[in-house]
Amino acid sequence: MDQAEVEHASAKDLIAQIQEATDVDDKFDTKVIVPGEYIDRHVKEACNEIFVMARAGTGSRPRGHARAA
Repeated sequence: MDQAEVEHASAKDLIAQIQEATDVDDKFDTKVIVPGEYIDRHVKEACNEIFVMARAGTGSRPRGHARAA
């Protein structure tokens, strides 16, 4: 399993915990912040890869990134 898959699974789990929370505990803020950090990092990495491909003139996409419908 690569890093993106692990981060996606972790973010989904944390989001589910946030949605199921009935009250705010001492870990609530962290559960909100961490998925955002995963998403920010993932977007930055994807943008960097896409710009590199665009500069190189390649039509291939980074692994795990499908064309938007």
